[in-house]
Amino acid sequence: MNRSLLTGKRKGRIVLLPVLAVLAASGVVGSAPSAWADTVDPTGCSAPGPGGGTGTITGTSAYTLDGGTRTFSDTLFSADNDNETAVLVKNAGILQLRRPTVVTSGNTESADDSSFYGLNAAVRSTDAGSDIDIRGGSITTTGSGANGLHADYDGSITMNGGRIDVSGQFAHPVLVSHDGSAVLRDVDMVSTACHGSAVATDQGDGTVEVHGGRLLATGKYSTVLYATGTIKAYRVHGVARSDNAVVMAGTTTTVLADHSDLTGAEDGVMGFAMGTSDNTLTIRGGSLTAQGGPVFAFTGGSTVVHVSDGAELRSATDQLATVSGGGTLRLEASGTRLRGTIAGAALALRAGASWSSPADSALTSVTGLRIRGDEARGISSAHTITYDASLTANAYLDGGTYRLAGGGTLTPSS
Repeated sequence: MNRSLLTGKRKGRIVLLPVLAVLAASGVVGSAPSAWADTVDPTGCSAPGPGGGTGTITGTSAYTLDGGTRTFSDTLFSADNDNETAVLVKNAGILQLRRPTVVTSGNTESADDSSFYGLNAAVRSTDAGSDIDIRGGSITTTGSGANGLHADYDGSITMNGGRIDVSGQFAHPVLVSHDGSAVLRDVDMVSTACHGSAVATDQGDGTVEVHGGRLLATGKYSTVLYATGTIKAYRVHGVARSDNAVVMAGTTTTVLADHSDLTGAEDGVMGFAMGTSDNTLTIRGGSLTAQGGPVFAFTGGSTVVHVSDGAELRSATDQLATVSGGGTLRLEASGTRLRGTIAGAALALRAGASWSSPADSALTSVTGLRIRGDEARGISSAHTITYDASLTANAYLDGGTYRLAGGGTLTPSS
């Protein structure tokens, strides 16, 4: 079967055929990609290159909507050339796709141009006012840099129901850049190669909201959420089998996990920033599990983490938070029991919050404790917890040493 059904190259025409008829004729019906079976991770991951991208590589598109409004139902969109997008909407075009099947197999010439400018994406919306509304169906890509959905330069995409599968390196089920936006509801997303986080924002930021659905990333350097802009996940089940659950890599990054269950093979959330940054992470209910490192690991930059509504934070290494590289982290908790060691972070305990440390920990500051004589309530540990007595936030501790539930002590750092 010629998978470039919509290349527009045959007699200069674009041919649209009902997807079920095309797939039945080719024997493809019933051969959807495997769902949640274990996937063997590639043994080698290509380097992403020097970075930057050019935005000058000329890509093609099998179907283009340049302004105007169109609707397609039960239609197959396919492309198999390198640097080729199956569906492109630009210049304030409005496209509605009902139960589409989108299949691409071409590779990208530049992984950076794919991430920054949508090169080789299966479905792309670009320019202010451009919008793609997808209801059900499936998107499958096998080439490198072949993002399932890509919105950029104020373009937007919504998808309700259905599934996205990507299996090439540097390909993401959903990626936005340059103020693009995407909203997904009850969409399952699977990425099985290196450098393929399930949901990502990249250069120029952007916003993604995910409501429900299952997200799986099996490859190395592939997270559930990779944020340089804003990502909000509501009641999402996400697993990264070879990397962190979440990466925050921007200077004004916002991540919300609202009653979601996220698991990382390494850290729960890793954040890094060079220079000044103002990042916010909110964990509201649900769970965040780190199978190989801290729940929170931040290097450089300034981050505030809010944890509430009984969120369950788990670390197989008993590390709650680590801070390095001159970074600052303020961990604010309410209505939640925290557990794990802390190294270099500020802790703020609010109504209904407590913290237990299974080993020695070093805080910069700690607020919200209830002081009763020589006892500090709100922390339990059999070990030594230190704080920086020179900080204004710790003035209420008056440089003292306090007993903790469990037999440990809270004492000034030397």
